Amino acid sequence: MDKKDKVILSVDYPQITSWQWHAALFSILGKENYAQDWIYSNYIQIRSYFDKDANSKSDILFVDCMPSDNSLKDCPYLLAQPITQQQILTYSGDFLQFLLKSLDMSYYIFGICDETDMLNREWRILHQIFIYGYDLEKQVFHVGDFTFTGKFSYTTVPFNTLVEGFLKVKPGEDFVFDAEHKDMYGLYLLSKNLGKKYYSFDAKYVKRNINEYLNCTNTEEHYRHNRNYEDKFIFGVDVYTAIVKQITLLEEGIVQRYDYRPFHVIYDHKVLMKDRLQYMMDNNYIPNDHAILDDYEEVKKTVLFTRNSFLRASNKRDLSLLSKVKTHLMNAKEKEIEVLTRVEGLL
Repeated sequence: MDKKDKVILSVDYPQITSWQWHAALFSILGKENYAQDWIYSNYIQIRSYFDKDANSKSDILFVDCMPSDNSLKDCPYLLAQPITQQQILTYSGDFLQFLLKSLDMSYYIFGICDETDMLNREWRILHQIFIYGYDLEKQVFHVGDFTFTGKFSYTTVPFNTLVEGFLKVKPGEDFVFDAEHKDMYGLYLLSKNLGKKYYSFDAKYVKRNINEYLNCTNTEEHYRHNRNYEDKFIFGVDVYTAIVKQITLLEEGIVQRYDYRPFHVIYDHKVLMKDRLQYMMDNNYIPNDHAILDDYEEVKKTVLFTRNSFLRASNKRDLSLLSKVKTHLMNAKEKEIEVLTRVEGLL
């Protein structure tokens, strides 16, 4: 293989960015025509649950679309190959050269990294990082992440800083690997799989998912083939009520953290749902109906307003702003139920 001075694999700024796994997948595939049918057939159901925050030990609400972090492995237009840190060092002996050669072979790289030194922080930060290129002359990797600017962005990180960050991750700390490969830690090599069309838009599946979203159905029922059923999750439009509950706990002083992440997730959900409605109309899965698009745009704008209002309350530490956030969230819930019930009837 010829030695290269620079590699930058193709990326497009992602349609949704609330979690790193979504941002990575959409960076790679978001504009690929074949992938559109799979994307718009998915990301309809929302799953949330309460868990303990590692720092404050208080309850915190985690929210995500489905598929969640498993989307990198489940998407038919993406090949995900796991490789442990031990394998990399055994096969290659040089972590940096392994990363460079993987990029030379058109593999994107995704994994947990200790970003403390990158960000000059006093406390330890472990986070997923997405690598899509390098520049030998400048000695930097091209990466995508949230932690540098507070929102998903593309930037560069020095070779030595990134390699050291990967090597500082220890057994039990890699929450990307840990879900399926207990106590292992390493990377996923991601490559496009666009040789042919593997998946067509599934209108029947979309209808079922909209129904389950509206009825807050426990979608875990569909995955008993590879994981045990759990009853801890909150599904569908009940996520609005769960967020309102968390805001109430904040108002009452029971929790102290202004956690804005659920707002980013539900706003991304509205962005993608609005685009999905347009996609279904453009491709004749449902009739063209500007009233549906306009009404759903209202839902989207209301959720955006709640997100921005919550961020304002967080910045000011002003609890008085939260009552309005709760009211608008419930208004968005009722409006979304109304609009998507009409859409379900058209499918």
